Amino acid sequence: MANLQQHIKDKAGTRTPFMVPEGYFDSFTQNFIKNLPTHESEQCDIPHSSSFILHLKRFALAACALVAIFSVSAYLVNFNSSSANAATMSQYSMSEDDYIDLVADYAMIDNSDIYAYLSEE
Repeated sequence: MANLQQHIKDKAGTRTPFMVPEGYFDSFTQNFIKNLPTHESEQCDIPHSSSFILHLKRFALAACALVAIFSVSAYLVNFNSSSANAATMSQYSMSEDDYIDLVADYAMIDNSDIYAYLSEE
């Protein structure tokens, strides 16, 4: 690290190319205070981009409300149709043998598979 610093000093030198006028910092504080604005605060106008953000927030709120309404209505329609299916199924009676045949057809199990399952026990 010291070698690098020494290399930089050798290459660039120690002189500074920037000069400060004589007495600049003596009156700097008074000049700075004199140039400050006299009023306490400024009112800022709302930029145009914030009105766009306001409209975007309103649009997002409306979209959320529509999604909520759609979700509730879809749930209620599904709930009503499932209760109608339950009422239809309760009216439809099936014997136990017919039910087993229906389940076996659904599961794609034939008689030899049923025999194999029962013989394993």
